[in-house]
Amino acid sequence: MKDYEKFCLETAEKLGRTLEQKELDFLCWLYNRHVEEQKTKETLNINISIRQQH
Repeated sequence: MKDYEKFCLETAEKLGRTLEQKELDFLCWLYNRHVEEQKTKETLNINISIRQQH
């Protein structure tokens, strides 16, 4: 959760203003998608590693 909060704060700082609710909603969706993609990537890497061992 701290990573998400940091992500939102950095985005607001780059924009130079506070974020509107619709922007926060979008960033929440975007961040969750990123996290899911990272999990999928890790799973694929584990599966590849296991296959290479056999």
